[in-house]
Amino acid sequence: MSRHSYLQQNFPRFSERVVTAARDGRLDAAPLIDVLERASVVASGVSAVLTIEAANTVRGEVITPDDGLEPPLSSGIMYRLIGLARIAAESLEREIERVAEWAEEHGVQECAEK
Repeated sequence: MSRHSYLQQNFPRFSERVVTAARDGRLDAAPLIDVLERASVVASGVSAVLTIEAANTVRGEVITPDDGLEPPLSSGIMYRLIGLARIAAESLEREIERVAEWAEEHGVQECAEK
């Protein structure tokens, strides 16, 4: 029996064939670069939303009517921001899956016969 939790399993999006081709320099990397650029933007946005959520939670717990601090954002606003982050991450996941399928079908440059 495995000593690792099922939560620690790895579920790669790219096949071993595609990964090997990438390591061997036989993969058209342009679509991957495009996805990485979008991933960077999504990760930055999700990070910003989570930072706002954390600060907003703390602000909500420590604010008093007499301290003069700006009140936290409403739970409705936070719900929409977290929803935006979730949808952006899901969209990126679908894009990665699309590129993984493309790489499997069209991205690998087969080795020439010797």
